[in-house]
Amino acid sequence: MTKLIYFPSQYQFIHDYCLFLHNYLMEFIIFGENFGSFNISINFSDEMEAKCIEDLQGEEIWKWLEEKGYSDKLGELLLKSLFPALLSDFCQFIYEALSCSERARLTVAYSLLRKPLKENLAYLEWLLGDPEKLINTLYNEPASSLAIHILSQKENLIPVMRSAISRLVYQEMYEPTTIYELRYEKTAEYSFEKLWNKAIHLVTTHKELETEPQNLNFIFSGEDAQKTQWDFLYIRLPLILNYATDICESLMVLIHGDILPDGKERFMHRAFGWMACSHEIAEVSDTILGSGEDSNLPPLDLATFPCPVCGSELKDLYRVSKDLFVSGRTKCSKCGKRLHIRDFTNDDA
Repeated sequence: MTKLIYFPSQYQFIHDYCLFLHNYLMEFIIFGENFGSFNISINFSDEMEAKCIEDLQGEEIWKWLEEKGYSDKLGELLLKSLFPALLSDFCQFIYEALSCSERARLTVAYSLLRKPLKENLAYLEWLLGDPEKLINTLYNEPASSLAIHILSQKENLIPVMRSAISRLVYQEMYEPTTIYELRYEKTAEYSFEKLWNKAIHLVTTHKELETEPQNLNFIFSGEDAQKTQWDFLYIRLPLILNYATDICESLMVLIHGDILPDGKERFMHRAFGWMACSHEIAEVSDTILGSGEDSNLPPLDLATFPCPVCGSELKDLYRVSKDLFVSGRTKCSKCGKRLHIRDFTNDDA
C-alpha cells in the first residue's frame, strides 16, 4: 500500500506567501477590467469608422488601424491586450502548480511551473524592458521569430531583463544573470531547468540531465525524494514569483498611468511578507544546504528600518514583518506604539 505523504509544515508560510503573490497579480487583471485600464481611446474621423471597428477581431483590428492611419495606437493596443492575456495565463498555471504541490503531486507541480516561468514571464520582461522590439517582432515578423528558444537565448534575454529590472522600484534585489540561470541554465545546480525537464520527460539524455540507470524520472519518487523536491521548490519559487510580481506591477503602473489605489499600502504589505518569507527560506537553506551549495542565489537578509513613531530601529524584524503581513499590525518594542502597515507608507492617511 502506498504511504501517504503530507505537505511539510515548515513550508506552509512560504507556500501561503506564494499564493498571496498569485492573488496580488490577479488583482491587476480585476482592477484593469473594472476600471477600463485595458481600453484604448481613438478619436475616429466619422461615425462609420467607429461602427466598422466594432465588427473586427484579432489581426483584423491591427490591419484596419494601420490602413486607416491609426498606427500610432498599435503599440498601446498591444500593451493593453497582451499584458492581461499573458498575466491571466501565468496565474492559472501558478495557482494549479501550488495546488498540486500542497497535495504532494510534485511531478505535476513542476511541469505546470515550466510554462509560466520560462515563457510567459519572458514575454512580460520583453514587454517592460524592450516593448518596441517585441511589438515590431509580433506585428511584422512570422510567429517563429517569437519562439521562446529564440527570445530566451542568453544574449537576447539578459539585456532585456537588465532593462526591465532598471524600471523596478527595488531593482537592487535582482541580478539578471542569476534570475536567468534559475529558469534556463541546465548546468546551474540551483536552476529549475533540471527538475522541469525531468518532471516532463520520463527519460532525459542531456549530459546535465541524464536519467540514472534502472530509473525513470520522478516516477519512483518516495518520501525522501519528494522532501528534496519540496526543499528545492520553496527555497527558489518565492524569489521568482516576487520578481514576476515586480515586473507586472511596473507594467500595470505603465498601463494605468499611475499607481493603483492603495498601491503604497499594498506594496508594503507584500514587502513585509517577503521579509518574513526570506527569513524562513534562509533558515531552511541553512539546515538543508549547510555550507552554501546555493551560494550563487541572492542573499535573503532581512532589511532594517525604524519605527515610524519613535524612530528607533525595530527589533525582532522577523516577528514584526510577519505580524504586519498576517494581521496588518504590530507593536514597537521600544515605544510600545501599535503600528499599522499604512504607518510605513509615508502617507498622512
